[in-house]
Amino acid sequence: GQICQCEKPETCDRFLGPTEKCTCKKGFFNPPYCEPVTVPRIVFFGNERVNPGQTTLFNCTVAAFPTPYENDISLKGPSQKQINLISSNTLDKYLYTRINIFQVKYVMNGEWYTCAVQAVAGSGQMTIIADVYELPRLNTP
Repeated sequence: GQICQCEKPETCDRFLGPTEKCTCKKGFFNPPYCEPVTVPRIVFFGNERVNPGQTTLFNCTVAAFPTPYENDISLKGPSQKQINLISSNTLDKYLYTRINIFQVKYVMNGEWYTCAVQAVAGSGQMTIIADVYELPRLNTP
């Protein structure tokens, strides 16, 4: 038989396994099957390279079981920046993965941005410097 991962052992039948009354122990999810949760991992974080002062898109992609929700993933930047979530999707090809796309206006060179995730099995974050083109400078003699 299988090991009962229900909070109360009496909610597991010796022969049939977990019953409908099962609530999973800490660290398990999806009653009555109670599969182990996994800590979220940021599998990709970057932005579309633009000229300084232009609008860019940041992609923050997170994998975890259970799949993170839209609100589990956030983008933090310089305090005055307006950051908008413009799309959030799960990826069919990669199970338990969510991609959030954020829009930031007037992105500048040297600005730090952090993708943060807070999910069922824990949290994580990754910080990068915004990727912007370096504009040419004219040198006068």
